[in-house]
Amino acid sequence: MSCALYHCVSMLALTLISCCCICTGDYLLTATAIAKGVGLVALGADALARDAKDLRLPSGSYHTDMRIDEITSTTTVFARATPEDKIVIVRSLQRLKHIVAMTGDGTNESV
Repeated sequence: MSCALYHCVSMLALTLISCCCICTGDYLLTATAIAKGVGLVALGADALARDAKDLRLPSGSYHTDMRIDEITSTTTVFARATPEDKIVIVRSLQRLKHIVAMTGDGTNESV
């Protein structure tokens, strides 16, 4: 994760935000450690973290919008997310009436 993204998440975590999550291609343990490091998840607490593959059925297609909305409404950290997964998560958060901002440090985010 880039320093700019780390700083952005740090600043967001310090403000009063109704929903903030990390969605990254990093491994779950790394993503959870970053969330704790920026104060998004309290130290010693368990993050509501999951692998982004949970957004998909065993066949590889995505769950229904309703199921994805249930997942995103209870998840703070998404790990191993593909660019397509990130778009699915953003759209879900928008359906849930959240204001969504997305930043990244690579071309994967340009999808």
